[in-house]
Amino acid sequence: MSRFLLPVFALLWGGVLAATSPADVDRATNAVAVNLNGVIRPCPSPFQLLGTANRRCVAADGSSALTRQLLSVSGLNLYGGWRSDDDPAYVYNWIQMPSGYVKVMVAPFPNRPGSTLVFLDVTASSAVTAPAFRRTLRLSTPRMNGADVVALQNRLMDVSKVARGAGGDGWFGPVTEANVIAFQSTNGLAPSGVVDRATWTKLFSSTARFFDPKLAKAIAERNKVAK
Repeated sequence: MSRFLLPVFALLWGGVLAATSPADVDRATNAVAVNLNGVIRPCPSPFQLLGTANRRCVAADGSSALTRQLLSVSGLNLYGGWRSDDDPAYVYNWIQMPSGYVKVMVAPFPNRPGSTLVFLDVTASSAVTAPAFRRTLRLSTPRMNGADVVALQNRLMDVSKVARGAGGDGWFGPVTEANVIAFQSTNGLAPSGVVDRATWTKLFSSTARFFDPKLAKAIAERNKVAK
């Protein structure tokens, strides 16, 4: 398998995001080309083998790092921080569009030193079904536990791109509270650490935005010191 194919597996299948329309892929592609002063062109080999028939490619001058920086300050509604697998030259993200998120990868242009390829494609539907909201969840004594806390913890891990492992333990403790605060802060909600109906609905929606798990860790450490 070509080395160009390996880094994009996470791009093609990663993320818990809503499906996008082909029209929004075209709009995102045009916006990327305008912001980079790039050229929309047929995807070169081996990128022709990736994704779906809705794939689009933009060729831009400059390094992958420069392209990533330009896209980060372009005003495009990116999902969160750029991500990479084994090779940091290949980074990927998502652009929020009216119908959902468009996947976008930045990579060195094959056989064209000094040029960068931006690869865009639809995001397959991986929408989650929100469990029914049954009660307000918060840090308390004794601690709250149950299936709804497990669902909350697992969804927080999904949104923050943390591997679930064995999944949530079902107990609402300080770490869960810190992750809720980080999620609320990133998603325009009051950072109370209390999971009310509004927080629950936003968390399980397709518009839930990525939050940095490092922020949650910092909040947990701050709260621990404060106590």
